[in-house]
Amino acid sequence: MATCSARHRMGGASDHGTVFEILKTSSGYASTPTTLVSFNGKDGSHPAGGLIMDANGDLVGTTLTGGASDDGTVFDIAMGSDHITTLVNFNLANGGLPHGDLVFDADGNLFGTTSNGGASNDGTVFQINGAGFFV
Repeated sequence: MATCSARHRMGGASDHGTVFEILKTSSGYASTPTTLVSFNGKDGSHPAGGLIMDANGDLVGTTLTGGASDDGTVFDIAMGSDHITTLVNFNLANGGLPHGDLVFDADGNLFGTTSNGGASNDGTVFQINGAGFFV
């Protein structure tokens, strides 16, 4: 399990990190970010890796820690929403510390990796599709 030191501030309303947007303006980009959501620990903490956008315009990403077992999450933010939906709570049996970017295949299945957990505690490759979550 990863932990962040007290010196490593995450930002956001609960100091667990944020997802933000930098708006495009007529002359370039805004000089300050707009916070879309703030994590609270229960829905994830320490967002890492890139965000990807699904076919509906929702943003999908991972957090290194937080969630039900503090082993990280996969989350979704619906387009135009300020609410985080947790798709997966990692728990070391199914993986922990999601690592790297997520990818979608042509059928809309989501794939990713973890650097901890699984049968040998060396990480997992996972898939999320319409039928659920699979390691």
